Amino acid sequence: MAIIIKTHNPNLLLDKIYEGIATRKVEKWTVMTDGRITPSPLLWKNEAFLKPQIWVEENELRFGLLKRKDRKHVTSKLYSGGYHNRPEHPTR
Repeated sequence: MAIIIKTHNPNLLLDKIYEGIATRKVEKWTVMTDGRITPSPLLWKNEAFLKPQIWVEENELRFGLLKRKDRKHVTSKLYSGGYHNRPEHPTR
């Protein structure tokens, strides 16, 4: 799964996303030291990550969904609850 955003300046957009998270204008997200983004609520934190990639020639900022290393896959409940901000509990 990937989120692909077409933009004239993908570097600037990613910088603005990071800035928004750092200043808490963008709530409920945390940036890891390696640049990956994860939801900040404890229920979802570090369960999976959005990894940004800049595709300059295509004018795209892409976010790939990565599972936690000890998971076999990202469950549909995790995907819908953590990455679409539905208030669904992952064990239900």
